[in-house]
Amino acid sequence: MVPANIVDSRSLELDNTERWGKENNLALNRSKTVEIVITDGKKKCLASQPPPLSGLSRTSTINILGVTISNN
Repeated sequence: MVPANIVDSRSLELDNTERWGKENNLALNRSKTVEIVITDGKKKCLASQPPPLSGLSRTSTINILGVTISNN
């Protein structure tokens, strides 16, 4: 999770997560990694969404352990 006020650090955060995984004998499969931008559906989003990270697809919903999370 990266807050909107430091959205430019998304790539660094992903690299940190990947490095942490390697240190703990885990692998980040970037081909299965997706990006979701979550917004407040009740308020108008004044700022434009950041461009997708290179090599990642962007989705509007994800399913984690049977729980579906949408971008609003």
